[in-house]
Amino acid sequence: MKIVDGGPAFPVVVENGWLGHTGYGMTLRDWFAGQVLGNLDAQRIADLSRTMKCDPATSAARVAYGMADAMISARTYPPEGES
Repeated sequence: MKIVDGGPAFPVVVENGWLGHTGYGMTLRDWFAGQVLGNLDAQRIADLSRTMKCDPATSAARVAYGMADAMISARTYPPEGES
């Protein structure tokens, strides 16, 4: 299954076909996940780690990307599952 990443978070205007580097940087999904991750405190991450039975970094990343996926999904109108 392809992950819907929302496209580039900060699109770059390309002039004369030259970008100066390859790629477009982070995706909107990455940006959203980073915003979530920056708002998880140490206690919440420790609680998630125990609940999810994995190391703290993995649990925090899973939660952050899960929230990012939910935010990208919420951007569709009407929301998926609603008509």
